[in-house]
Amino acid sequence: MKNRYVAGAMLFLFGLLSSFGTPAALGYEESPVKNGGAITGKITLKGDLPPPRLFHLVLYPFESFCKQRDSDGKGNRVLQEFKLSKEGGLQDAVVAVQAVRKGKPFRHPTGEFHAVQCVFEPFVSVIENHQKITVVNEDPVIHNVQIYQSEGGKIVLNQPLPVKSTQTGVIRLKPSNKITETICGMHEFMQNWTFVVDNPYYAITGPDGRFSIDQLPPGTYKITAWHPHMKIASQTVTVTARGVSPADFEFDAEQVERPEYERQQEGRMGPDSRIREDRTEKP
Repeated sequence: MKNRYVAGAMLFLFGLLSSFGTPAALGYEESPVKNGGAITGKITLKGDLPPPRLFHLVLYPFESFCKQRDSDGKGNRVLQEFKLSKEGGLQDAVVAVQAVRKGKPFRHPTGEFHAVQCVFEPFVSVIENHQKITVVNEDPVIHNVQIYQSEGGKIVLNQPLPVKSTQTGVIRLKPSNKITETICGMHEFMQNWTFVVDNPYYAITGPDGRFSIDQLPPGTYKITAWHPHMKIASQTVTVTARGVSPADFEFDAEQVERPEYERQQEGRMGPDSRIREDRTEKP
């Protein structure tokens, strides 16, 4: 009898610990949504398109392989972080509805990235805090996964990525932090970003900069929009039963924020390396 009580207690404790270790335990409840509404809009970027960043491939290992993609033909790897449509629509912006605790089924983010031809894909995605991350190296060369808590610059995951391998780890951020950046420790131009969500009401803009979030219970919500190197923007939107509420965001290219080491115009080293004066921090 005593062993049965002990076994039962251990089973209960294991279940409790497991629930705390999964993103689903953060307080969101799946429930049928009757007469739900939608939020639709467009993310745009005004001003000149921020210039791409260039990296001298000769400074990095496996140059002959990495130059097969996104090369300018002059020995540089090109990292273009801002993609705009002809109408100014901004691709790869994350729009998320905050503090929704009950609603439609939550298809949890996969947390899976791929290294393909010295590029981390996708460039922008979403994750949950305390989520398991999977990184698949499809390349015949070695990489290194370094994931940073962007708001504080703290590294939260650092793992080697051998040839044709898969590595996993868990991302644990402070509750107030929303952004991570992944950089390859061997190839700095390999970068991607994630935004933390805790409910299914989010979207990532496509090539036209548009988004749509549906099946929201009627109510008033705070929604945020974010793109790498931009501050998080927010606004309040009221969703009505079976209604469609508009919510557009406009980012300003003059407010692009890059760390000092990322603001090079040419290569990282060499006689033509220099800091772009138009991208230095305002005093």
